[in-house]
Amino acid sequence: KEESDKVKNDLEPVALRLSELLKKNVLFVKETRGEILNTVVSKMKNDLYNLGYDKYMIENVLSNIEYDSNALSKDLEKANKKFKGDKTKIINSLLRKGYSYEEINTSLK
Repeated sequence: KEESDKVKNDLEPVALRLSELLKKNVLFVKETRGEILNTVVSKMKNDLYNLGYDKYMIENVLSNIEYDSNALSKDLEKANKKFKGDKTKIINSLLRKGYSYEEINTSLK
């Protein structure tokens, strides 16, 4: 992925527009992993509401995935070993990594 892809897929404008449409404050979190994101998620119910935020939105996780043509097959192999062939757990694991359902299904065939 190139820097232009990250700019093109940035979700901050979406969060701003969502805030306008909902007429509610939407906190946009640029981080896609790490302590800041964990803090926002863990405190979202009470603290964010008290700070005036009604919703939160997290940056596009897919913008941080570096393209590797073999990444899906490697991750599929690891998930298959970890979840001992449990297709539902394997799919959920790969979805959390940012793969699309279509990519996963194609690889599972």
